[in-house]
Amino acid sequence: MTMHQFSFKVADTNDWNGEETVLFTNVLDLTMQNNVQPSKPVNMKLQLHSPIVSVDDFIILASHKDIPESEKDWEICSTNINIEGNTVSFSAEHFTSFAVGLKKNFTKSAESATLAVLHYRPTEIFACLKNETDNKLTLIVEIALKHYGKKRRKYWRQNGFRLQTIEYKDGIVKDGEKLKISLEGNFQIDTIRSSKEHIIFNHNKKRNYRTFHIISDQQEQPIGDVIIARASTKIVEQSIVETLTNNPKHGCFHGFCNNVVKVATTRKVAIENGIAELVRLPIDEKLFDENQDVGVDIDDPQYENRDVGVDIDDPQCTIPVLRKSSLFRLAKQLNEDECYKLAVK
Repeated sequence: MTMHQFSFKVADTNDWNGEETVLFTNVLDLTMQNNVQPSKPVNMKLQLHSPIVSVDDFIILASHKDIPESEKDWEICSTNINIEGNTVSFSAEHFTSFAVGLKKNFTKSAESATLAVLHYRPTEIFACLKNETDNKLTLIVEIALKHYGKKRRKYWRQNGFRLQTIEYKDGIVKDGEKLKISLEGNFQIDTIRSSKEHIIFNHNKKRNYRTFHIISDQQEQPIGDVIIARASTKIVEQSIVETLTNNPKHGCFHGFCNNVVKVATTRKVAIENGIAELVRLPIDEKLFDENQDVGVDIDDPQYENRDVGVDIDDPQCTIPVLRKSSLFRLAKQLNEDECYKLAVK
């Protein structure tokens, strides 16, 4: 058995591990030419995402489908499992798709393996806004990988943008998928300066975003929604008439031997039949909250004291100090007389 008889594909599963690790390896799809299967068990080895794991946590997931479409297409492969360094090994009787999942959560492991094979990624989708002039604003709509979303929002916050009340919404997006971005509300879009209304998600790019320039009436704040939608498809059966040509037999009269035959066949085809909303992001009052912390790194240890003119740890400082945002929030809860009394004290 020579190596050129094998073909294999690897699906990256790292993005599907969040607070809980459900897949300890990538998915390996291993096949042989002509779908030949081994005559005896074969020792398989897969690289672990992390060496700090216990074999007691493992199950071997296996799928015999060419392309798994749901968790029901996976089963648990009963075999002995061994760990050597950052490699897990096990015995397999068939060549198929394999992955190492979490024993206590088969369903989640199988679901994540399916999505990885289908090239879907978990993402955080968000919008942020920045005032440029009295009646012009810049709106950013971004689709970030789940593990990268917080860092991207931090980047925009440091550049003066404000975020929504609910900072992001989760979305599962296919790599290379073309999504449509539309805006609804009491405002106009500067179409000349704004980005295109479509975005093609690419997980290898750190920046998957579009920029929109909003022109709004000065008398009222923009109110509306950012809508992210994907093309929806369905599988239908279509009847197709094919024309087959027969070679006329020697001796047949032309009038009696028709060499053209029409045959009706039924095929399953995928057709695009509209769009389906993925997420809806409200353009809400939080985007205009002047007390929102922008232009700063909220993860910086010095963040709590960023707006004060003194070092509150200085032994010479005897003045109680509050952050500017805290003062704003306090002032909103007090009437004018109470604010005056607080200032005097």
